[in-house]
Amino acid sequence: KFMIAATHGNIRQGLELFKNILFSKYTNVIEMIKEESWYITLHHILKPIMTPIYRFYDETTSNSIPNIFRLRSESNSSHFTAYRILDRLSRKNNTYVSSHEIKAYFIENFNMIDDYKENMDILLKMGMIESENGIDKYQEDLQQIKISAFGYYMKNVICKDFSYLELIASDLTFLDKQVSNQIIKYSNDEYDLLVDGQNRDISDHEKNYLRYKRLKVRISKTKKLISYFEEQELLELKKYEFSKDTLIIKKIKEQIEEQIVHKILPSAKKNFNIKEEEDTTKNGIARL
Repeated sequence: KFMIAATHGNIRQGLELFKNILFSKYTNVIEMIKEESWYITLHHILKPIMTPIYRFYDETTSNSIPNIFRLRSESNSSHFTAYRILDRLSRKNNTYVSSHEIKAYFIENFNMIDDYKENMDILLKMGMIESENGIDKYQEDLQQIKISAFGYYMKNVICKDFSYLELIASDLTFLDKQVSNQIIKYSNDEYDLLVDGQNRDISDHEKNYLRYKRLKVRISKTKKLISYFEEQELLELKKYEFSKDTLIIKKIKEQIEEQIVHKILPSAKKNFNIKEEEDTTKNGIARL
């Protein structure tokens, strides 16, 4: 599903993405071969593509998946502009819409013309929006546009995935300095746990427990990010007085909680052989 959405039928691009996934340090091909069957989940794809060079995601080095919650204008910018563009276009039932209509909506309701232009530019470049005449970057004479299959997939699946949100957290500029410092601390804690597991001569069970502790840190970081997004969206609701029906984060929060409780933690405990009595926590982080 990801390949179909992201490549727009471009076989060369699909093969390039598949090669990146296959030879990534995140992909354990040997383990896959040993298993009789292997179910590839979205995080198996997102990590290799979003962090091809560095450990932490940086939109400038990930040429396939943008950070759609990134602040793009120095003045009057929102974390939710890209999502709102995709959402508005998705309501048009895959038909072309005048770009001037979408532009007018953001000017009249949010007064975010520069933010709108910057987000339109990245969505066009990444193929999440298509122009009728094939323009792949924002121009003032842009006419008819529509959301692409990749845009639908970003809006409905990727941006509501735990791995995606956890990865983009390190690529965001935050409007709250305290939140920014907390996100940095979580990232550093997780990295320190990784290095600790690599440098110490410990048993396999202790290594697995360190991996589990890293996961708990990543969960705490993602929850902090969602809480911040929730606060920012409510502030915008009060300021711009838009419809509550268009709120984004509440639905994302519900899906992430579902993923954590019913998929991520049970799978980690099983794979790392973590017993319930070992899963004690301090500030949300498992302890040895």
